[in-house]
Amino acid sequence: MKKVWSNTFKKKTLLSKVLIMRFENFNENLIDEITFFYRKAATETNFLGFHSHEYTFVNNFSYMLLAIDNNKIVGIITITKGCRLKNSHVGTLGIAILQEYCSKGLGTKLMDMALKWSKEQGLHKIVLVVREDNGIATKLYEKFGFNVEGIMKDETLIDGTYYNSLYMSRIL
Repeated sequence: MKKVWSNTFKKKTLLSKVLIMRFENFNENLIDEITFFYRKAATETNFLGFHSHEYTFVNNFSYMLLAIDNNKIVGIITITKGCRLKNSHVGTLGIAILQEYCSKGLGTKLMDMALKWSKEQGLHKIVLVVREDNGIATKLYEKFGFNVEGIMKDETLIDGTYYNSLYMSRIL
């Protein structure tokens, strides 16, 4: 596991010290920790796009930051560049934070760092999909200048109820 970047995040909340790290090599132990994190996060909320038993690690990320507190992953943000020449200027953003770390500034810090990296890499546009009823996430994205480009009706089905998703983007 080669650590290529780190920063300590401090905020006057319940967070002690959260270390934010970027990795470029993923060994088996780190993959297991990332998988455990996503599966745990999926049990805490139904806003993620998968159930806890459905997550499997696929290293197709151009950029991944891990937020680590007390040697456990508490948040992850990813940017995946478009894989074709015609869309290689677009990055798709994904973020997940454990419930006990939400609304404490960690999402803001991760978003800030990921968007700075995206701009440094020459990306022109960042896109994301969020459930329409996920007000906390939508507010964070709007704070960073994301706008709704479209609504996907009945995009998600959970326990017999359909939910709309928002397609949001930001030009860098």
